[in-house]
Amino acid sequence: MNKIEWKDRFFKPEEIAQMEAVFNEKFFSFLKKDENVFFEGYFSEQTCYITVLLKNEDETYYYPFETAIPLNQNPGVTEDGAKKFLLDFIGEYFETFFADERETFVPVDWTLFEVEGANIYARGQVVNKKLEKMGDAILGSADSGRK
Repeated sequence: MNKIEWKDRFFKPEEIAQMEAVFNEKFFSFLKKDENVFFEGYFSEQTCYITVLLKNEDETYYYPFETAIPLNQNPGVTEDGAKKFLLDFIGEYFETFFADERETFVPVDWTLFEVEGANIYARGQVVNKKLEKMGDAILGSADSGRK
């Protein structure tokens, strides 16, 4: 039997576009008027990563939901299989997230979830990027005043 290895690579634009289209088809009615969803995916060091970013226009709501599936904990899983496991997990999570009025969250630190025999990791944290940038600007101007 051939040993399965995953090549380090970013997902192709058409792969990302397809994931975003499927997500929007399923969950568009749950998004607020100024919200959008962006996907990012890549393989690195024998791990597949997919991040879903749910954010509003001014980034006062910024929620990166990160997922990962390592090959060493899921032997025999192909690249396509890894993507499918993560996308199914993301779909199930967001079904619950929206059904619970956005009150269901994963921990901030990587946490193991066993799903259909696969070991999947996820983490996420809602932040207010606009407020963070304002705070950084204030701190930056305070630092420059001391020089």
